[in-house]
Amino acid sequence: MDPVADAEGGIADAEGLVAIASGVVADVEGATADAEGVTEIAEETADTAIDVENTAVGEANLAANAEEGSGIVMDFVYSNYRTLLLLFTIATIWITVMETATSWITGMNNHIKCASKEFNNGFDDSMIVTGILLECSWDKFIKFWNGDCTRYYIADMIFGLLYGVLIELPVVLINAIFGIDLQPIVNFFYEVVIVPINDIVYAMSGFYIVKWTDPIIKKCFTCKGKIPVNNGWSEELHKPMNEWAELYNCSGAQMRQGLGRFFGTILPSERWSEWSNKRHQSGSDWNPSF
Repeated sequence: MDPVADAEGGIADAEGLVAIASGVVADVEGATADAEGVTEIAEETADTAIDVENTAVGEANLAANAEEGSGIVMDFVYSNYRTLLLLFTIATIWITVMETATSWITGMNNHIKCASKEFNNGFDDSMIVTGILLECSWDKFIKFWNGDCTRYYIADMIFGLLYGVLIELPVVLINAIFGIDLQPIVNFFYEVVIVPINDIVYAMSGFYIVKWTDPIIKKCFTCKGKIPVNNGWSEELHKPMNEWAELYNCSGAQMRQGLGRFFGTILPSERWSEWSNKRHQSGSDWNPSF
């Protein structure tokens, strides 16, 4: 046998054993790493389990606290339900009373404002008409005194007296005694006979026989006055004194109506209950009647 070859074969065997030993060591190290990974996973799982347990314990404690609090509230409500019911009833009544009072005050306030405005408008208009009538009366007195309109006034009085004695008085007496109303016949005769004759005379001579010319009427028989209209504007009117007096009567009627509505508002009536129920609250709505 060759000793050198035997020695080399032994060395090769020894190297093979070393390689096998190295592979075993590597396997052991890999197994150790795997064991460490499993250990880490186990630790993480344990931590997760602990967290879940803690969460469950917290939720259980929260539920227990909620149940305990609910029990305390229920015990309080049960032991004080009469007091709570009384407080609820008082609050409900108070809210209802305040809402009703607010609605009533709204209706009362709107109607008082409307009634006051109507009365004030009538009063202002009556003062305007009174001023116009006073100024016109003084103007007509001056024109009568200085002779500008004297003859027209005297002629009007004479013709008016004659008309009253010769026509108006007999018509009234016949109507009173016999029950026969002749006024329509008089009016018909005036419109059919007198007015055409008057127009013919005016066309021929420029003068009327039953009324004065327009310049004379404007100077001696009408009163000039300005009546306020919308947005501060005023309109100038020329009317006889009797028509201005009619406007004065309208202003007085407006004042009386405003005053009546004011008292109809402040005195107890069916309107109060309607306002409390939020009906007819507008100031221009005067239903139901007083």
